[in-house]
Amino acid sequence: MRNVLVPLVFGALTFLGSAASADELPPETKKPELPRWRGDHFIEYAATIESGSFSIVHGAEASYAFHPRLRVGAATQFPVAAYAPEYCGQPEMRDCNFASFALRGFAELHAIPTFVVDPWIRAGLGPVVHVSKDGETSFDFARPDFAVFAAVGVDVNLAFVFLSPYAMVSAFTGEQPHLWGGGARIGLQF
Repeated sequence: MRNVLVPLVFGALTFLGSAASADELPPETKKPELPRWRGDHFIEYAATIESGSFSIVHGAEASYAFHPRLRVGAATQFPVAAYAPEYCGQPEMRDCNFASFALRGFAELHAIPTFVVDPWIRAGLGPVVHVSKDGETSFDFARPDFAVFAAVGVDVNLAFVFLSPYAMVSAFTGEQPHLWGGGARIGLQF
């Protein structure tokens, strides 16, 4: 009888021990951290369909995540190159060139902010100044303007770095034709 009891007691203790360990919750898996701040450099190419105008701009921007899916930020925009045939007949324009400087604020909604591939949409607005280029360094005139813009893109998050191709549209309140195009940005997140 003793030979039967020892295995039964040992089996019962093993069963109770395994049942108790099954009731314990597994340790929590660590959630990926959401970067609160981002800074990046962007370059955009945009054109008008009706007039053949185009512009290439670049700038720096920074944003803060107020919510895991909502980033709010601001950007500065500087010209690289531009061409506008509608300005060719104006005597103050040389070679139909102009340049646009802007400061723009934006809100950006993200679909999967902690995943490697994160689609987003953005809307924003801000003041713009269009200037004519007379030679390399001087400007003939400056026209204040106001722009609203929207963009759709995707972030590819690689550790502390992210890359974003996107498509965008800009509309202006002044005489500047509305622009359609795309761009890319590369930045750091922390």
